[in-house]
Parts: sequence; C-alpha cells; structure tokens
Amino acid sequence: MTYHRTTTIILCAAAVFLAACQKSDTEPSGSATLPLKSVPKAAWLIDRLPPETVGYLRIPSLWNALFEPKEDGLHNAQAQEENLRQLEAIKQGLSNNLWNLLPAQAIGPVQLLLEKMSTPLEVAALIPPDGSFVPNVLMGTTLEGVDRAGFGQLIEQLTALNPQQVRVLTPMDDAGYMTLFAGPMPLYMHFSEASGRLSMLSGASATQDSLTAMTDGPETESPLRQHESGLDAVGRGLAVWVDMDRIWPMVAPMAPPEQAAMVSATGLDQLDYLYLGSVASGGKASLVAHLQMPRVGFRQLLPVVSGVPDVTSAGVPDFAVRIVLPTQQEFEQALDYVLAQSEDSDSARKELAGFKDLVDQYLGFDSARILVGYGPDIMLVSDRAGYWVAYEIRDRAAHDEMTAALVEKTGSPIQQRNIGGQTLYHWPMNTMTLLETDTLPDTVIPPVVKQIFGNLREHVFWVDEGRYSVGASVPQVLMARHSLDDPVDVGRWIGDSLQIDWSHTVIGGAARTRNVSRNIYHFYLQMLLFMGDMAGAELDPFAMPIWTDAGLAEEGRLGFRIDSSESALRLQLDYEVSPLEAVIAGNTMTSVAVVGILAAIAIPAYVDYEARAAVSGALSAAGLVREQVSESYYANGTLPAAGESLAEALGQASSASRDVYYEDGVISIYFSAEAKKALQGKSLHLEASEGEGGLEWTCYSPDIPENQLPVSCRG
Repeated sequence: MTYHRTTTIILCAAAVFLAACQKSDTEPSGSATLPLKSVPKAAWLIDRLPPETVGYLRIPSLWNALFEPKEDGLHNAQAQEENLRQLEAIKQGLSNNLWNLLPAQAIGPVQLLLEKMSTPLEVAALIPPDGSFVPNVLMGTTLEGVDRAGFGQLIEQLTALNPQQVRVLTPMDDAGYMTLFAGPMPLYMHFSEASGRLSMLSGASATQDSLTAMTDGPETESPLRQHESGLDAVGRGLAVWVDMDRIWPMVAPMAPPEQAAMVSATGLDQLDYLYLGSVASGGKASLVAHLQMPRVGFRQLLPVVSGVPDVTSAGVPDFAVRIVLPTQQEFEQALDYVLAQSEDSDSARKELAGFKDLVDQYLGFDSARILVGYGPDIMLVSDRAGYWVAYEIRDRAAHDEMTAALVEKTGSPIQQRNIGGQTLYHWPMNTMTLLETDTLPDTVIPPVVKQIFGNLREHVFWVDEGRYSVGASVPQVLMARHSLDDPVDVGRWIGDSLQIDWSHTVIGGAARTRNVSRNIYHFYLQMLLFMGDMAGAELDPFAMPIWTDAGLAEEGRLGFRIDSSESALRLQLDYEVSPLEAVIAGNTMTSVAVVGILAAIAIPAYVDYEARAAVSGALSAAGLVREQVSESYYANGTLPAAGESLAEALGQASSASRDVYYEDGVISIYFSAEAKKALQGKSLHLEASEGEGGLEWTCYSPDIPENQLPVSCRG
C-alpha cells in the first residue's frame, strides 16, 4: 500500500487547479442545462465544401466573438433583445462618431471587418483539378445590411487602397458575379443580395464556373462537418481542420529525408486529420485539439481507454481527477517505442533493466506486477466526506501478494477495525525501515537522528469497496463516506451534470464552479458601457436584466482531459464561457495568488527586457566609434591609443543615460543615474584584438547579468 501516498501527491498536483473552482456549499443548485434561445448567423460555407477540400479555417467576426450569443454559458444573456438593441446603438455610434476619423479609403474595409461581417470568415484550401501542390482558395462570409450598391461601394474603397494590386476585371452582373484582380491572379466573387452571402474563389486553376458550382450546388456532408457535429452546435467559433491523409502524400516527396523519417517515427504519417477549435453546445464551451489517427508512433505512450469509472462519492462531488494506468502490455509497448528512439537502444535497455533490478530488490517483489494488480482507474475525489483516493484492483491476488511482501519488508502488520459495520484497514508503516536506514553508516545518518525519527510511521487508511480500494489520510473521511447515505456515481455525474464525456479520458479533472457565468456577465456589461462611451452611444445601464432573470446557470463546470481511443487522441479544456475561468472561478485569495505568481514571473522578465533593450541601444550608439577605430586600424596598421581623434563619435554615442570612452582598443560604456535602474552604475566594454582575419571585437561586462546582455556579449 505504499503506492497510496505517492499517488495521492501526484493527483493533488492536478487537484490544485480544480480546488479553487469548487463550490463552497454542499448542495447542488442550478446545475441543470437551461433552454437556450435560438440565434442564427452560423457559418455556412462548411456545408458547401467540395470533395477536394484539404484544409479549412474559420475566423469569428469581432461582434460574434465578443458580443453575440454562441451557446456558451453567456448565451441567454447575449440573446436578450435589449442586448441586441444596445449593440446596434454601439454600431451606430461607431459609424457616426469614430469611422469618420479614419482616412476615407479605410472606412469601408474597417466597417466590413468590424461591423458588416455577421458570420465568421471561412477559408478552405482545395486541391486543384490538375493535382498540383498549390491549392485553390475558397472563402465565404455573410454581410449584414449591405445591398448591391453598398457592396459596390465597398469594392471601390478596397481597390482605392492599392489600385496597382487590386482592380476590377469584370463588374458585377445581374446574378451577383464579378471578378477582381488581386495580386498575381484573379479573384472570382459572388454576392447574394437576398442572403448577404459573399463567396470568393482564387487560385491558378480557379474559374467562375467552379465558383458557381460550389455556391449553387447542394449542401455536402464533409468529414469536417461530421466531426464537428458532435462538438459544436453553432459553427461560429475559431476552427482549423487539416486533411493530413491527403496532404502528406503530396508533401512527403519534397520533405528532407531526416524530417520524413521523424514524421514516420512519430506516426504522424498515418494522421488522418487534425482539428483545432473553440466549440460550444448546450450552454457549455470547450477548447479542443483533436488528432484522428490510429494508435501508432507517439500514441503508444498512452493507453487506450473505453468506459467511465463507476466509483461512488458521498453526495455531489466538488471535483474529481482521473488517471488511467496502462496494462502491462501497453506499458511495454510504450517502453519499446521510447527505447527505439534512443541512439543506442541496447545500452538504454540494459541500463533500464539494471534500474528495475534495484527497484525490485528495494520493494521485495517484481515491480512489473504493479500494473498487473492495479488499474485501470485511479481517482482523487473531494465530496462531503473529504478528500479520498480510489484505486481500482485489476488482480486481487497480485495485490495481496505485493502487500504481503511490503508488510514483511517493513515489519509493520496491517491492522483492522470494524466501525458501523464497515471494515477499515490501518497500516502504520515504519518509514525508517522502508528506507533501510539501518544499513547506512552513522556518518550518513547519525544514531541520534535514527533514534528520534525511528518511531515515525506512515499511516495509511483504506476500505475495500467492490473492486476499488478507497484510501484517505485519516479514517474519519472513510467513516463519513460510509455514514452519509447519499451516494453519487462520479462517472455518471461528470457526464450528466457537467456534460463532460470521460469515456476515453486517460488523464482528466473536472470541477463544478459557482457563479462563473454571473461574474462574466457583469464583466460583459462593463465592457458594453465602455464600448458605448468610446462610440459616443447613449446606453441604458439599467435596461439589461439581473443574471437570474437573464437565464444564466448558477453552477457551471471547469475541466481538462486527455482522451485516448483506438482511433484518436484529443486534448480538451471544458468551461462555461472562457478558458480564463480557471482564475475567475477561484476565490479572492486564489486570484491574488495567481496574480502574484504571474507578477513574480512577468516583472523580472520585463526588467530584463528593458535592460537588454538599453544595452542593445548603447551598443548600437557605440557603433560609430567602433567603425572609426576599425578604419584607423586598417589605415595605419595599429589601434589608436587614445580617444582625442574620436571625440565627435564619442560625443554622439554618449547621452544622459550613458558615457562612452575609448582607450587602447577598448570602448567603455558607463551607465549613469539616468539609465534604467537595473543598469545604473554598471559598465559594458567592447575590446578590439588582432586576429587571423583582421580586427576582432569582444563584448563583455563585469557587472551586468548575462540575462540582461545580448547573446553576443555573453560568456
């Protein structure tokens, strides 16, 4: 049972992230999914992608990203009619008061990007009909409140920005088709006044007919749409999709052999497609990185998971962390993969075998038996009873065998206590015996230390619950789990209440949060007022409802997970509205701590950056002195002795924050009290010396830290 404390420490590292997000009370409230008001303006080109599509990029418009409903935790508040009216007032204010401050030719493009685009900009890469490497590019978006005349004005303003590079080749016909010359090739365009949809096609083999076939043809069910249908309900977030199964065979012949070998070794040559996206559905949001590929290459480092844990908690959990252990076969496959990447795999394998022998001698049993006896699930849970860890037992006989070996090694028997009809196990393990301190000489551990610490015990408490052993740091947690008669299936709670699917999760954590949507809603209202002030729009700060009337959920979720199935690897961050909720959801002290940590990292880094910039500026200023010294050397064959002949250059290089001197081949820069605080009173030197290729310069400083020096001045 020594695995108990070590694994608990590992799990706690993940729990720190989640602990700041847990509820302060114990009763669930408001966690049910609320009905969402339907709002259109979803991406549409994704349903028109032709079969030759090998890449897709979706970029949300500014208004969509910041202000419009997206089926996340803020959806119902942003879907309020009053919110939409306030946004229209801001847009009108921008048009009336700000856009006229821009150059006339820039007004149209700015309005196009910031106001008129009501759906995301979609960009697709298409394999040309001739199969050449350079793709055609298909683009689409929707323009709101723009008619044919307004679209014509936008085109005029765009061409006016760079008439040499952008000009009209064929004006818009009655069907809404037109052609621009944009850079090296034509850009075919179609604008539908009825729907506001704008589609564009460019490329070496692009034609107007091919654009017509794409825009007027039937909707398609692309692999991207099939994949995203299970993740995203609105099609309005950022998304990147790359069909590597079709791209790699085209790229591989041109890749350098070393890079091609590396791609093959990692298994990426068998990657079907890659998807990155911010998605939302049912009032929840996530950030997803998905690799559709078989379990080959680096994917062998993680086990395959199928199913959710069925351990129960005492009441609704505050948070849960899951780690899935590999089977012995999966571990050996991962090890073989890692060793195969070594330059000398045979030596690495021998060293690893030697290390395993030492571990086996220390434990008193074959360490490979650990993965036979335990797994796949290890769970850390916080609930009404407290914090506890559940270890799934794969093989009870192997578990008993390893436990008996450790009992014999430590000489510490396992005790039992029956309380309330429950059998609790207590192992007061002698830590000093386990560490074999008796075999160490007195020069390493003095006898008095052995005597003082010889009575210390590692107290391990656990109960057996079906195929799980549930451990805790004190028995009261286990006693409370038994007495609190409100069991909750943790795996089902993760899926039903938090809407997080753990069926393929190999490492994951999930917590319920409280009032996150409320806090973000209040921040959103502040942003509306700020935008209204900037646009000169009169907004009514009392018009928007309070968060409960806006239909926002009181409880939310925050989670992270790495999913590993037979066919895919996925990394996913689950939240309500924004990934920043990891900070927003915490209490005040947690937020202060996070800010403090960031400040501890950012402030010194900024100081170093300022110092490096000042040093680089001083070196640049001294460049004229350096040039004149070099010219004198090459003209006379010797270095100038003093700086009289360099007085003008030295004066130009000096400033209020530095004094520059020269003597006997050394340019010295002394930073004054006017310099950056980190440099005050310090110096930097450039020393010339005669080398085989001529004059060589060495930069150094006796008192400026290396991290504040340019690379060329570091030792």
